[in-house]
Amino acid sequence: MATGAGGVMSLGFEIFTLFPEAVAGFLQAGLMGKAITAGHISVHTTNFREFASDRHRTVDDTPYGGGAGMLLKPGPVVAALEHAVAARGPMHTVMLTPAAPTFDQRAARRLATLPRIGILCGRYEGFDDRVRDCVDECLSIGDFVLNGGEVAALVLVEAIARLRQGVLGNPESIAHESFAETGGDDRWLEPPHFTRPVVFRGLEVPKVLQGGNHRAIARYRQVEAWRRTWALRPQLRPRLRLCDEQPLYCLAPGELADTIKSHGLEPLSGPIDAKRVRKQLTRRHGCAPRWVGLGLGGGNPTAASVPASANPKQVLDLLAVTGALSEQTPIVLVLDQVIASPKTDEGILTNAAQPQPDAHQRRWPAPVEAVIQMSADAHQIPGRELAQRSQIYESSQPRVPGEWIDQVLSRVLSTLRQP
Repeated sequence: MATGAGGVMSLGFEIFTLFPEAVAGFLQAGLMGKAITAGHISVHTTNFREFASDRHRTVDDTPYGGGAGMLLKPGPVVAALEHAVAARGPMHTVMLTPAAPTFDQRAARRLATLPRIGILCGRYEGFDDRVRDCVDECLSIGDFVLNGGEVAALVLVEAIARLRQGVLGNPESIAHESFAETGGDDRWLEPPHFTRPVVFRGLEVPKVLQGGNHRAIARYRQVEAWRRTWALRPQLRPRLRLCDEQPLYCLAPGELADTIKSHGLEPLSGPIDAKRVRKQLTRRHGCAPRWVGLGLGGGNPTAASVPASANPKQVLDLLAVTGALSEQTPIVLVLDQVIASPKTDEGILTNAAQPQPDAHQRRWPAPVEAVIQMSADAHQIPGRELAQRSQIYESSQPRVPGEWIDQVLSRVLSTLRQP
């Protein structure tokens, strides 16, 4: 096995193709060219035609059973593979074909651990299917068809090679890009990035990125990665769920204690000191609690710093991407005060870090990190009951809609516990 600059073991690629010149130009440019020059990677191309057995160097033929197009014959392909192994040693072989699992970042990380990789580039209608029995795996780069596999092979080479030591100038960039795994199955798209000028055609760089608060910047990027992944590629999100033993609390008026207990939650009745509760729960469970607002009705405004969501799974993911979330992490559900109290500005949490500018925004105190906004329709609450909410707020005696809360808790908890 070859050794590159600095004693780092190099990664060898063998590309099998009918058009070696199609890959040569790309491999000479940019970081790939520099990595080859430095010896971090090596790329050798082999032409199938060199192993054809007839004088016309024929590598294709018509398919049995009829049909359009031509197929690459198995003889020249397998002979080319065997020649490369004899000349330069064993390798992990990959046949490129649309009829295969999709190549992704996880596959790139797996293949980057190997010393040598052979990539077979198809042409025409592809390979005789018996070639599958002569390779280690088959991969596709997506749900579309190309004229040949050379472009797809270059996709694999670059995606794999850039994960090897020495190929990228700043290896830290790998840890914070799209599809990067952060110690588990987490896969998030990158957050938006900005550079100078501050204002471009009326669009300004977010204020938080212009300041020097690194903690605020880190949270902004975490939240935006969560937001962008859910909006564009929700299938990438980790399949999180609350375990049955998850410590769960609910901060609500005392009248709801029985309802809360019936769902396996421990009630906390206000007013309480958020800092004191945090210390108590941290000592009890070994980790700090996470605070989640629980709202009913899509019209509830929240503070700009509190991301709102209509999906409990989104909020669970947000907790995971912005901090530690284990089976021992206590979660405190904070009931929407507009539902549980006659006054919109009444609070059951004291010790808020910063007072909000108006009563509506004081509804979610400082500890609340995210809000589950459940629509009334989702719980089949009659419109006439919602119309009475203004009367409830103005009532001289608090009227807690226990049946609403029972439905909300049932729906939210069942969703959070599903995989």
